Order: sequence, then structure tokens, then C-alpha cells
Amino acid sequence: MNQRDDKALHGGTRATLLVLLLLAFALRLTNLSLQNIWWDEARNIDVALRPFWQIPNAPELDIHPPLYFWLLHGWSLLAGLKRGMPWEVIALASRYLSVAAGLLGVLLLYQFTRRLGSRQAALLAAAIGACSPFWLAESQETRMYTLGFALLLAAALALEKVIRDWRLERDWISHRSPIFNL
Repeated sequence: MNQRDDKALHGGTRATLLVLLLLAFALRLTNLSLQNIWWDEARNIDVALRPFWQIPNAPELDIHPPLYFWLLHGWSLLAGLKRGMPWEVIALASRYLSVAAGLLGVLLLYQFTRRLGSRQAALLAAAIGACSPFWLAESQETRMYTLGFALLLAAALALEKVIRDWRLERDWISHRSPIFNL
């Protein structure tokens, strides 16, 4: 394969990935405002709308670390959300953090699968992630699961890089000197 064909392949892969991300975004926005707020979402929004330093001491967080709630707090500030606004507006704007985390997760899933396999496998993984009913449902709620999955994928990418770098260094040392042959 010549260099021009390889660039075309990369361009086609990028275009396909972009289409998958747009599909993932569209699916996550579909009916985003139609579902009612349920208990966990209302609790998460209520905690996030408190002053920043009150969040880690909130009794509702007895089993949850505060990171998600701090992020939701910042997201709420960026969106201009305040107590007293209609709950439908607050819920819709708050859910966009999960939509964004879901999109980030699809992109990270592509990158992780690409590092471990082929472009085709990575695109297939991204397509599955973009359309997964469970992941879609979680991306439409003010919950921490999509953010947790994106962080888990980011950690997996970092671990894969550390392992790859370690192997390269080990191989380099073992080829340079028989003393260090591992």
C-alpha cells in the first residue's frame, strides 16, 4: 500500500469515526427532555447545586466520592443553573454532562480498541458504544456512570501506554547489552 492509499484510509477512518460520534450525540439527545426526573437524578442535582465546599459533607454522599458532584456543580455553574428554576430546565441542562461523558467514552473506546487491535475493530467497538441501549440510557440521566466509564477507559489507555513503554524499554535494554538481558 502506498502512502497516498494509507492517508486515504486514515481519512476514511476519521470520517467514519466522526459520523459515529455524531450518531452517538444524536441518539443521546433523542427524547432527552421527555423522561421525568427520578429520585437519584433529583438527589444528584440537589447536591450539585449546593455551595462547592458543602458537597463532600452532604449526607447523601455516604457511599459516593464527591468528584462527580463537583463536576456537576461546575457544569451547573457554566449552564447558569440555580435553585428556583423550573426542574425541567435544570434536569435537561444537567443531563448534558452525561451526554458529554458518553461521547467521550465512545471516543476513548475507539482509541483503546485501536491500540489493541485494528482500525476496523476500533470502529466496530465505537459503533457498538454509540448505539448500546444501556449506554444510551445512562447517557440520558444525571448519574455518574458514563463519567465513570470514560474515566475507566482513560485509565486503561494510560495503563496500556505504561506497559507498552515498559516493554519497549525492556526490549531496548536487552538488545543493547547481554548483561541486562531479562
